[in-house]
Amino acid sequence: MNKIRLLLLVALTVNMLLVAWNSYGFHVVGIIHPSDDWVFKAMPQECKPEPINNFPWMLVGAWIAIEFLHRVLLGGRLAEAMVVVGVLAVLASVSGPMIGSITDQGKMSAERFQQANDLAMSVGGAKDVNTFRRNLDNGTLPRPSDVTFEGLYYDYTFDTGKADAPNAGIAGAAIGEKRLFFPTYSCAVSKHPLTGETERYLAVGLNSDLKESDFHRKKLNLVVVLDISGSMSSPFDRYYYDRFTGRRVKVAGANVAACGNGFAANSAGYKNAAEAANETDATSTKLEVACRSIVAVLDRLHPDDRFGMVLFDDSAYLAKSLRLLSATDLPAIRKHILELEPQGCTNMEDGMRMGIDLLKPYATANPEDWENRVIFLTDAMPNTEDTSEEGLLGLTRSSAKSHIYFSFVGIGIDFTTELIEAITKVRGANYCGVFSGAQFQQKLVEEFDFMVTPLLFDLALSVKADGYQIEKVYGTPEANQTTGELMRVNTLFPTRTIDGEAKGGLVLLKLRQTGDSPKLFLEASCEDRSGKVIANRSEVVFPTGDGEKFDNSGIRKGVLLTRYGQLLKDWLSTENMFRQASEVRQKSAAGLGIWERPSQALAVDAPWGSRIQAFLGYYRQERQAIGDSALMREESILEKLAQWPVYGG
Repeated sequence: MNKIRLLLLVALTVNMLLVAWNSYGFHVVGIIHPSDDWVFKAMPQECKPEPINNFPWMLVGAWIAIEFLHRVLLGGRLAEAMVVVGVLAVLASVSGPMIGSITDQGKMSAERFQQANDLAMSVGGAKDVNTFRRNLDNGTLPRPSDVTFEGLYYDYTFDTGKADAPNAGIAGAAIGEKRLFFPTYSCAVSKHPLTGETERYLAVGLNSDLKESDFHRKKLNLVVVLDISGSMSSPFDRYYYDRFTGRRVKVAGANVAACGNGFAANSAGYKNAAEAANETDATSTKLEVACRSIVAVLDRLHPDDRFGMVLFDDSAYLAKSLRLLSATDLPAIRKHILELEPQGCTNMEDGMRMGIDLLKPYATANPEDWENRVIFLTDAMPNTEDTSEEGLLGLTRSSAKSHIYFSFVGIGIDFTTELIEAITKVRGANYCGVFSGAQFQQKLVEEFDFMVTPLLFDLALSVKADGYQIEKVYGTPEANQTTGELMRVNTLFPTRTIDGEAKGGLVLLKLRQTGDSPKLFLEASCEDRSGKVIANRSEVVFPTGDGEKFDNSGIRKGVLLTRYGQLLKDWLSTENMFRQASEVRQKSAAGLGIWERPSQALAVDAPWGSRIQAFLGYYRQERQAIGDSALMREESILEKLAQWPVYGG
């Protein structure tokens, strides 16, 4: 028996030393001699995973069993042995939940509750409407997909009614206990300013009891996939493919000739000093600013994170293998990244596939400890291999099933939002558009931890009511999956609160009244990263009558922005449909593909100009009633469109 015990002790010690080396050996080696593993231009390689850190639980179990038998055979110590084993079993069964309770679901004092900054939740998909705004600034016509409700909401904060919400109805939540997620509901009845129709809305507030000080992102397996194709050689505010159509585009107050190998542009034309400060250097290309931003992202990573990089033009290239940051020669990697230059066509498919392949060996990593993410930087104008929505969506969807998630960063005024919006309607995905170094700093540095850390999945809200049905959902990429009784959201990410209001923390349901009963029975459920189901049941009594009614400023702001966004999408759909035939002929003559996007001059026809002018008065009145000065941004856009030279009058 003693010999067996000795052998097991030796084996256990060796295994524990190996585990320690696998966990920390790279850190030691990296400190002594960090590696420059940049291999750009190398052929695609088979990805070999680093050793997975599995503690030798079988040996530990065998050791405990031997000790137990040893004590039994010695006699007289059976009760003591059973107590020891029982205590070990209890500790093993509760240690995980106890740790999770302390970090994620624990209790906090009322004083800390007041002092700490709350977190809330926001949906996946678009994180801004920057492409829309930038096109308007430059006098070019946006696409309908440049405006999304979730992107528009994320530019604002909302009172979700959290302060008045009780703890009752949340599964597993006692009074004073932190909840990872709980919804709140607000009602509104309001007459549409243009149609006169009385509309009814239900706002879903996406709340959490977590504090920003509680939040720590998981360890990260990160692969950056960077587009280095020819279209990345143009500045942020230029349509790359205008050089093939010969269009003259007015950009920031300057006439720009699109021709030959480049642009002649007036670098002035800023409206004010603040705008100029937010602009990228006029001499910088999309690729140059993207590379500087990736270098900045490296500073957000931790020594125990892994980082890899893929480049693509006509093909995909492994630039850097996926390795621990502590074992990487970061100064050398930064230098390599900053030396990149644009070349070739745009094969997004190969770039996506190689990024996924680098992460596949880690697909089984514990989601409670690790996040697997691809950050994909591109202007999204693929022109070779599979360029279809269906094919690229298949890649993001299949990778999500393996716990490999995508964040797309759209670069430049000609960023094709239509494609990215379509392929990010999957679990764990999000995207944003950037046009300056300052925006890169905000999205990829300041909001980095939130962007790469989905906390909840598969939110479903069912509405049981005799008097109401869901007519439409605003503020989620999955709006088209809605039925009369069910709303779905694939993913919820953490977001900040500002002065008690949640940034982007709202989904808005437009309801159709079908009967006289004012009661709505609402049941929400979702899963956390470990698969644990969080459920909530609530009852809402909807206000009766047709008079104007808003439960709080949050839903009032949501209704205002929704009507504003719908007006813009309807106008853009009409305008782009009117231009569609001429654009097809233009692209065909220039030999451009489906996603290669030339500019179209901004135009507002007379009927739409009148609608926008009429809506502007309502918007201004509501903005003043809500009292949020940030809403002036949209008011300025409406004023610009209302004053834009019209045609067809």
